[in-house]
Amino acid sequence: MKKIVLIILFSFSVVVFSKGITFSQDTNRINYNCLADKKWSLVFEAGTIFGSNYSSNYKSFLLTGKYHLDKSNAVRLFIGTYGNTSEGEASGISSYGNMIEKSSKNFDLEGGLQYVRYLNADSKVKVYFCFGPYVKYNYHYSYGEEMNVYEYDERIDDTWGIGCSASLGVEYFILDNISLVGEYSANGTIGKSQSTYNSLSVYGIQFLRIDTDKSEFEFNKMRLGFSVYF
Repeated sequence: MKKIVLIILFSFSVVVFSKGITFSQDTNRINYNCLADKKWSLVFEAGTIFGSNYSSNYKSFLLTGKYHLDKSNAVRLFIGTYGNTSEGEASGISSYGNMIEKSSKNFDLEGGLQYVRYLNADSKVKVYFCFGPYVKYNYHYSYGEEMNVYEYDERIDDTWGIGCSASLGVEYFILDNISLVGEYSANGTIGKSQSTYNSLSVYGIQFLRIDTDKSEFEFNKMRLGFSVYF
């Protein structure tokens, strides 16, 4: 629900900024524009950092290098990461009705190359979109152990995919070479996944590995950050 609200607010902001820029282009021209030919910028973006008693989480840290071909067109190369860990207990769900301890770890690594197009490069508040090839790797680990009975289940997933990504963003210059950035992105990939299962029970040790084709589409990434131009 929180993600839906953030997406709605971000979309509304883009519409408001775009309309405001349309009616006030004459008063917002050039003064804060650093999108000149052959300009470089370094962009850092991050999502919300949060946690609880049983988990910790960080979302979508992204580091981007961007090169401007002119004030309206640019290319950028980015790399980002995402991860979380969780630990907890659940009771009464095993065949013996015992307490089960659970833990999990998740780590994503992503990167891509994108073409960037600014729709109103001469305004303070600049709206842009970008798209290009995208690659992603995911590692997931989960472990469950039943207390009072020596049984456990362990699972490891390795997944990679290639595809494309697209973003819609807003950039506001607070100084001639520093800007604030808000961006919403989506990506789709196809690739491979390898899952490994290890378990110990009254039936002995069991091992299983499964290789599958996998396709994904993600559209819930919203980031805030800043850019430095030089």
